Formats: sequence, structure tokens, C-alpha cells
Amino acid sequence: IRVPRDYVDRFAAELADRVAAAGSRVLNHPRDVLTRHALLCALHAAGLNPFRSHRRIDPRRLRWPVFLRTEREHDGALSPLLYGPRDLALALLRLARRQLALRAGLLAVEFEDTSDAAGLFRKYSVLRVGDAYVPRHILVSRNWMLKIADIVDASTLSAEEAFFREPAHVEAIADLLAARFG
Repeated sequence: IRVPRDYVDRFAAELADRVAAAGSRVLNHPRDVLTRHALLCALHAAGLNPFRSHRRIDPRRLRWPVFLRTEREHDGALSPLLYGPRDLALALLRLARRQLALRAGLLAVEFEDTSDAAGLFRKYSVLRVGDAYVPRHILVSRNWMLKIADIVDASTLSAEEAFFREPAHVEAIADLLAARFG
């Protein structure tokens, strides 16, 4: 059964409205939360991200390399890095068999190499809960697509501890997002 995305969005918003009407506090109301694509587009438009996200995947408009992912799932990339139209066409053909991935809102996201001089990538995660921003983790890896830290040593643990202890990092993120997006 295919449930249209707008139906799920309306249902989530109506449920949140009912919870609020019953006297409970609703954090991150579905009507107020930017989806991945909307957030990435807003960050690019504000000059904060040099890369773009594309719903309409037109190879002529992409800055290569790109990767494919869904707009709403949190599984990470659905493809390796794709370096041109041929790679993209092959990846799309492979995904055509995975209806669930296509229904979850397929995106092409331009890759931005953020590795350091040692070739390490870092993923900083901060959660927003209501008006609070909470540091979650720093993951470090030699792989560009990070879901699990595969480099854990004294240096990475120390950096993560500092991330938790020093609210300036989190406050800077909160101030930046509040200034740009309200």
C-alpha cells in the first residue's frame, strides 16, 4: 500500500494539534520542521552550505560528485559517490527496483569533501528539542558516509568530550539557525 507523503504530513500535524489541544506540549511540530531537502536548500541559499540538494535530478544541473539518498529516511546514502551522468543512470536503474526508496523522496545531494589533512571525516550531531540544542556526538571515520565511528582513540574522545562540555559550539549553531531561519 502506498501512502502519499502529504497524507503522512497532514496526519502527523493533526496528531500534534490534538496532543497540544489536550494540554500537552508539542516539541518540533511537524508543520514547523524543515525536511532534509528544505533545510539543505535553505542552508545553500543562505550561503552556509556550498552544496545543493535536488529533487528533480537533472545531470546538467549537478555539481559532481553526487550521491543519492532519501529525503525522509535516516539510513544514509543509497549510492556510492557518483562522478557523472553514466554513474547516475546506473544507480537510478539499481534503485528503480527498490520502490520503498523511491517513495521516501529520492534526492541527489552534491558531495562536499570535508576531510582533514589526514583524510578523516567528522560528523557533528546536534539535536533540537523545542528551543534547546543538545550535542549528540562526533563521529570520525575515513569513510565519507558516517553512521558509525570507526576511529575511536584518545584524540577523538577528547574532541567529543570538549563538544559536550563547551556550550559555545552548540550555542553558535543555535544562534546561526535562529538568525537565519527563526
